[in-house]
Amino acid sequence: MPRRKAPQRRAKGEGNYWQDPEGRHHYRIAYAGRKYEVANADPDRALAEFNQLREALKQGIRVADGKQSLRTFAEYCHSQRLGGKETTKHDRDKRFRSCIAPILGDRRLCDITTSEIWSWWETIQKVYAYNSTKQALSLLKRILDIAVIDKLIPYNPAAPIKPRKPSDETEITQTLASEDEDNQADEIGKVMRLHQVEAFLAAVQGDWLEPLYVLAFLGARRGELLGFRWIDYDRNGKRLRIAQQVVLVGSTVRITTPKSTTSKRFLYLTDEHCALLDRHRDVWLARKAQSDSWNDDYNLLFCTRHGTPINPRNLLRHFYRVQERLGWGEWIATDEGNRFDLEFRFHDLRHTASQHMEDAGVQDKVRAAILGHASVKVTREVYTHASPEAKRDAIHKVHNKGT
Repeated sequence: MPRRKAPQRRAKGEGNYWQDPEGRHHYRIAYAGRKYEVANADPDRALAEFNQLREALKQGIRVADGKQSLRTFAEYCHSQRLGGKETTKHDRDKRFRSCIAPILGDRRLCDITTSEIWSWWETIQKVYAYNSTKQALSLLKRILDIAVIDKLIPYNPAAPIKPRKPSDETEITQTLASEDEDNQADEIGKVMRLHQVEAFLAAVQGDWLEPLYVLAFLGARRGELLGFRWIDYDRNGKRLRIAQQVVLVGSTVRITTPKSTTSKRFLYLTDEHCALLDRHRDVWLARKAQSDSWNDDYNLLFCTRHGTPINPRNLLRHFYRVQERLGWGEWIATDEGNRFDLEFRFHDLRHTASQHMEDAGVQDKVRAAILGHASVKVTREVYTHASPEAKRDAIHKVHNKGT
C-alpha cells in the first residue's frame, strides 16, 4: 500500500482559501492571535483585498479597530485627542455633525477612499460657504491623521484633497448682483466708510452701549468687549486689558480666556475714550444702585441690569436694530416670510478698524498686535481691503503717468 503524501504546510502568515456555494472567494489569515477574512465574488478583487490586508497587518495596522465608523472615532477624538477650549470643542463638534456626519459619518474608517472624500467635498460646497467647507475638510484631515498615527488605517485618504476657491464665474456673478460695489469688501467682510462710522456712532449716542461700539471700532472682538471688567481699566495708563471673553456655548453664556495667547493684550485709549468710560462708570453705578438683584461677582463694564454677562446674541440684536433705524439693509421675500438683510455683521466693525488703520499708514505688524493676530499674514490677507478711495487713487496715478 503506497504511503500517503504528507500535507504541505503553508508558510506562516499565509491564509486559507476556499469558494463557497454562492461563488464567493474567501481568504483567511491569522495574525497576532486573531483571524481576518476577506470575501468577494470577483476572484481578482478578492486576491487584491487579501494582499492589501496582509500588507496592512505587516505594517502593524490595527485592521479590526479600523472597522469602526468615522462617527465613533470622531467622538473619541473630540473627547480625548483634539484639544482646545470648551467653545472650540463645541464648534468642532457642531461642524462635524452638520458637514461631515450626514455623508461620511457611518462609513468605516478602513473603507473611506479619496474619491469618496472628493465627492463629499463637492457636495458640501453647494450647501455651505467656502470657509465653512474649508474648516470641515481641515477637521476631517485631523481626525484621519489621528487614525493613521494610531495605525487604524495605513494612510490618510483626505490628504490629497486641496481646498478650491469658488470659480471666477461665481465671484463675477456675486459682484454683478451687488448694487453698490464700493460698499463690498474684498472676499471676507465689509468695511464701513468713515461717514458710515460717524452715522452709526451718532445713532447710538447716549445709549447704554455707546462706549462698547466706540471700543469695537478699535479692533476688539465681540466676546472681548463683553468681557471687559473695571479692574482691566487702567485710567492712568489709558488702556484696557483684554484678559477674558464672554462666549455662547450652545445656549449657555460662559466666560473664558481669550481666543489665543496673542489675544491677551492691551487696548490703548485716547483722552476722549477715557472721558467716555468715566461717564459710563457713573451710569453703571447708578444702574447698580437701582437694582435689587445686582451680582457683584462679575464687575463687567457692559452687563445686564443684574450685573451678569450679556448674552452675545442680545448684543447682536441691539446692533441689528441700530442698522434698521439707519435703513442699512433691505427686506427680502423668502419661503419662510420676509426677512431683513442687514448691511453689516458685527465682525465687520473689526474689519473696519483694521482697514482704517491701514489707510492711516499703520504698519501691518502693529495692526496685528492691536487686533491680537498670531500671524501678520492674517492681518494682511484677511483684514486688509482695497478701499474705493485707494482704487480711484490708483487709476488716477496710472492715468497721470500716461499723460
